[in-house]
Formats: sequence, C-alpha cells, structure tokens
Amino acid sequence: MNYLVSSISDLSDSVPLIIFLFANRRERQRLAVWQSLSFTILLCTLILAENGVHNLILYNIYGVLELVFVGPLLLRKRALFLSLLRATGAVIGIIYIILFPNPAEFHSITRSLESLILIVHCYYYLFDLYKNPRSTLLKDFNFWLVAAYLFYLTSSFFTYLLLSDIIIQRANELLDNAWLISSFTFILKNLVVAFAIYFCDDE
Repeated sequence: MNYLVSSISDLSDSVPLIIFLFANRRERQRLAVWQSLSFTILLCTLILAENGVHNLILYNIYGVLELVFVGPLLLRKRALFLSLLRATGAVIGIIYIILFPNPAEFHSITRSLESLILIVHCYYYLFDLYKNPRSTLLKDFNFWLVAAYLFYLTSSFFTYLLLSDIIIQRANELLDNAWLISSFTFILKNLVVAFAIYFCDDE
C-alpha cells in the first residue's frame, strides 16, 4: 500500500505538466520547467527504487532545485531578504550534497531548512495579501499555488526533519506512516496546482 501511494505520488508531478500542455499556458513557462525537472527527478527515484538502488541523494538534489525554482513563484513581488534566504539555503544544500554524497543518506537538516524557507515565502505572500486584499482571490493563480505548497510543506516538514533519525533507528513502521502522509499531501498539492493552471486567469 505504502509503496503504491509513494509511486503514485512521484508520478503525480506529471498531472500539472499534462494540464500545462493541454491548457497551453505559455505565460507560466517557469512553472512548466520546474514541473518537468521535478517529474524527471522523481521518475528517476522510482526507477532506482525498482532496481534496488539507493535514491535518497536525488531527494537531496530535488530539495535544492525546489527552493530555487518554486521560491520565486510563491511571491507576488520580489523581496531582497527572501532572495538572500533562498540563496543561502541553496548554497548550504549544495555544500551538503558535495561533502556528503552518500546515495543512501537523507539530509534532514538541509531538506528541513529548504522547506522552512519556502514556508516563510508562503506566509510572506499571505501577509502581503492581507495588507493588499484582492477581490478575485479564487481566480488568483498565486493564491492556489501558495495554498498547495503551504499545505504540502507544513505536512511534510517534521517528516523531513526526523527522517534521518528514523532511518538510522530502523523505525520502519514510523517511516512508512510518515512517508505515506507526505505522499498523500504531495499528490494533493499536484492536483491543486493542476487546477490552478487550468482554471485561474492570472499569475
């Protein structure tokens, strides 16, 4: 059951990509590039897992790329301190990957930091929205994107934070349950993003 949900979760990144191609949203090319990268990386993790090869290093790389690509998409306007925060998180993530390239090791500290930085982006957007409300919120692409990522990231944050310890202690039942929750929220995130791509008018 857990493996099936995890596999569906990894493949669910194709849904926003298919909707993007179907809806022909050329103005959202940056999101399309990210969805293509994301789908490719997660498909590779699935193939490696099928062949019994350690794939955790790909999740570490995924975290850095998610920070670089998704961060700017979560904002209505640029903020220097968030750009510096993203750059710092990405540099730390890259250093960890270079210093600890073990494919069987999950970098809980950097993955949690990357998630936390994106959560800060989401709250910054919501605070800006509170100060400058919009009457067409339900048709606002950024609102749905932020809502989807905020739900996914907050649901997965403690899984990422504790995953290294869970793996080391071989707490398989806890690992299965935590990964199951993370997989479900990832699927839901992709469905909401697909909805926003198709139905929302503005970005």
